[in-house]
Amino acid sequence: MNVISLVTQKGGSGKTTLALNFAVTALSRKGRVVVLDMDAQGTAKKWYERRTDDSPQLIEVAASDLEKAVSGARAQKFDWVIIDTPGRDDAAQAAAIRAADFCVIPCRPSAADLEATPSTVETIKRLNKPYAFVLTQAPARSFRVREAQTGLSYLGTVCPSPVVTGIIHRDIKPENIMLRRDRIVKALDFGLAKLVETADFTNIDTEAQTRIFFKTEPGVVMGTVRYMSPEQARGLETDARTDVWSLSVVLYEMIAGRTPFEGGTSSTSSSRVSNTNPRRSLASRPTRPQNWSASCVNA
Repeated sequence: MNVISLVTQKGGSGKTTLALNFAVTALSRKGRVVVLDMDAQGTAKKWYERRTDDSPQLIEVAASDLEKAVSGARAQKFDWVIIDTPGRDDAAQAAAIRAADFCVIPCRPSAADLEATPSTVETIKRLNKPYAFVLTQAPARSFRVREAQTGLSYLGTVCPSPVVTGIIHRDIKPENIMLRRDRIVKALDFGLAKLVETADFTNIDTEAQTRIFFKTEPGVVMGTVRYMSPEQARGLETDARTDVWSLSVVLYEMIAGRTPFEGGTSSTSSSRVSNTNPRRSLASRPTRPQNWSASCVNA
């Protein structure tokens, strides 16, 4: 059984929202989940009462009864216990940390939230529990997010934040993929990226250093030919599947040592992407895992 406690001394940081999202995600993966609600505000309880599904289960628990509740969940063979704690309650925070296998510290990218984290970290370290920070309510492409990530990194691990949701990269290739020292894989160079939905550009800060994402007109071909999807090579409208295609080409190249649609010129490669099927055999690299060939081609 896995016990995750969401703890911080700062109220309004998003503990309950994260706890409920963790619970529903674990439930979607066929796990048995119970949420132990220690927060007297009852936000999680109100969510549970509105929910039409009986799962995940939710139990209101006082700090003095938490150990017994966790033991009961273990006896009932739950896979996940998610503990939602109140803000500014040292006894409840300490009890939740003591019961946890892992602690999550939600933190908004604000001075008040950042100043509230050291005391929580001190308690977690004193009880010798692993932990990580999760930035919440973070505006996209904001300098405040970068500053918060940098500041929190001195205290512990900060979970990586996505750059923007709803983005199609359109130029996934080896040169635009980076493996960080902490083994997190990052996509680079969003110069050809576009928003899935039409963006409102009326309030753009013209002094900002970030690049404006744009929508390409039909018929315009942009990207790196060998990694393009057929739709992208023809200048047609694309969606997120074009990035899945490009990533599959990268995986194919990692295994075979070559791309599946090679040609002497860009036009030849583009024609092969649009009109031919890749070879299913990756025999040029015989040490490859046996089941990867069909997976990359089918993707």
